[in-house]
Amino acid sequence: ARCIQRCLESVRPWVDEMLVLDTGSRDDTPAIAADCGAMVRRFEWVDDFSAARNAALALTRAAWRLVLDADEWLVGGVEQLADLRGQAPGFIGQVNVASRINHGATQSQSWLPRILPHGVQYIGRIHEQPASNLPRRRIALDVAHDGYLAAQMASKVGRNRRLLELALAGQPDDAYWNYQLGKELEVDSQFAQAQPYYRRAYAGLQGRGQGA
Repeated sequence: ARCIQRCLESVRPWVDEMLVLDTGSRDDTPAIAADCGAMVRRFEWVDDFSAARNAALALTRAAWRLVLDADEWLVGGVEQLADLRGQAPGFIGQVNVASRINHGATQSQSWLPRILPHGVQYIGRIHEQPASNLPRRRIALDVAHDGYLAAQMASKVGRNRRLLELALAGQPDDAYWNYQLGKELEVDSQFAQAQPYYRRAYAGLQGRGQGA
C-alpha cells in the first residue's frame, strides 16, 4: 500500500493494461491497485519468485510485458515503450534500475531484464532471471527503486537467506546460488560465514571454464 499507486501511475499512460498479482498483502494494496485501473489477481506465495512472476505473465496475451515490483516506478525514457509497439518481440529488454541506498543519498545502477516478449518465463526461486536464449538489448528506460532503504529492508530480514538456502538444498554446488548467499551474508557483515559460499561459487565457475 505504501508504493503501489506510485508504481501504477508512472506506467498507466504508456501501457495498454496493468496487471497486479498480489501474493498475500494484508493492507489496502488490492483496493489501491484496482482504483488505479489495474486488474488485480491473488496468488498464494510458495517461496518462489519465479512462480509468482510466471503466474503474472500468464494473465496477459500482450506481445511485450514490462515487469515491475511495487517499490519501483518509471522516471524517464518512457517514450521507449511507445517505440516497442512497432518492433517484433525478438529480444529481451534490459532497463536501467537505480536503487536508492544510504538513506537515498546515493544510487546503485543495474541493467535488469524487465521487458519480456510473449512466451518468455522466469527461472530461479530468488534473484530470478528470464529463461531464454533471445538476445538482450538495453532500452533507455529509467526505473527508480527504493526497496533497499533501511525502512523497507527491515521487513525483509531473513527472507532472502531462507530462500537461498532452499535453492542450495536442491543444488548445493551451483555457483550462482553460492555466490548469492555469500553476498547476502556479506551485506549483513557476516564475512566469515560468507567465505565458504564465495569459495564454492568460485570453484564452480573455474570448473565450468575448464570444461568449456
